[in-house]
Amino acid sequence: MSYGHFAPRTLSGRLFCMAYAFFGIPITWLMLTSLGRKIVEHIGLALQNRECKPESKLFSLFCLLVAILLAAVVMGIIAIVGMFAEDWTFFEGIYFAFISLTTIGFGDYVPMHPKFDPEDAERSSFVISLFVLFCLLLFSFGLAVNTSVLLSIRKIMEDKAIFGFQSLYSTDTDGETDVEEEVTRITRLE
Repeated sequence: MSYGHFAPRTLSGRLFCMAYAFFGIPITWLMLTSLGRKIVEHIGLALQNRECKPESKLFSLFCLLVAILLAAVVMGIIAIVGMFAEDWTFFEGIYFAFISLTTIGFGDYVPMHPKFDPEDAERSSFVISLFVLFCLLLFSFGLAVNTSVLLSIRKIMEDKAIFGFQSLYSTDTDGETDVEEEVTRITRLE
């Protein structure tokens, strides 16, 4: 049986991983959703003007496009870091960034931290620490940006009609209103 490089191998390690994920995933989701909403709010504030009202579909579309552009910039930075730190091609870096930030995570591309040099242990430890911190911050921000893209798409999908097509999304209050209108219409016919 083959194990991943950093996969837990013992029963206690696997139990800890499961318990940590049970609480860690919802907390991470909450953090990323909150950051994503803040990013969408700041994009909305930056785009606000007199011609494009925040309630309009055009405004929502602009927010989505800016969020996608921001996500592309983050993926580009990750790709450039991958080119220099991992000897990947730019496309391999983009692929890694997309697969990682969408949380698909196949594991076919994995960044390996800089090599530890025993002759210069202090410098190597510092470089590795900086690399890990940089990756943590960049991927946290990248995941939040991805969340903002998804929240922008959701906002567009929540509209009653999207580009002339009826939305699939409906709220409970909309359904209740439709039922009440149908009952009123039927009772008038009788």
